[in-house]
Amino acid sequence: MKPNQRIVISKRMLREGLMRLLQSKELDKIRVNELCEESGINRTTFYRYYDAPRDVLVELGQEFAEKMIPARPPASRDEAMDMLENACTYIHENADTAKVLFSCNTTEDLQQSMSPVISRFWESQKDSYPFDPGDKTTAQLGAMFMGGGCYMLLREWIMHDIPKTPQEITGIISRIIQWPENREE
Repeated sequence: MKPNQRIVISKRMLREGLMRLLQSKELDKIRVNELCEESGINRTTFYRYYDAPRDVLVELGQEFAEKMIPARPPASRDEAMDMLENACTYIHENADTAKVLFSCNTTEDLQQSMSPVISRFWESQKDSYPFDPGDKTTAQLGAMFMGGGCYMLLREWIMHDIPKTPQEITGIISRIIQWPENREE
C-alpha cells in the first residue's frame, strides 16, 4: 500500500527541521514547540506520529540503516564484500546525516544492520579461528566484536573526515576481519 502523501511530507518536514536545529543545539535541548515551528508543522500533527523529537531521529536512523544494507543476509563472501562497499559508499554520500546519527547515539540500528555482513565474513573464515567453530556462543560474541569494531571504524572515518575512499575503508575492514591464514599456533 502506498503511504499517504501528507504523512510523507509532514515527516520529511519534521526531519529536515530537526536536522537544521541539530546544527546549533543538542537533541535533548530541542523542544516539540521549537521543532514544530522550525518545520512549519503544528503540534497535533507532530503528536500524531511521534512522542518526542528523539523519535524523529530514531526513525531517520532506522530508514538510514535500511537503505544502507539490504535486509537479506549476503549469500557469499563476495556478496558480503559488495554489500560492505555499498554501505561505506552510502555512508560517505550521506555523511551529513551519518554524522548526526553517530553524534546523537541513535545508531544501534546501523550497528545491528551490519551484523549479517560481518557474520558472513566470520563464517567464511571460521575454520581458521583458534577456537571450536561449533561453539555458537563464541561465534556470536566474535561477530558482535567484529560488528562493533567495524561500526567504530566507520564512525571515526565519518566524524573526523578521515581522507579515505569508501573502497579504501572496505579494504581496511576486510583485512581486519580476515584472520591470518598462516599464523603460528
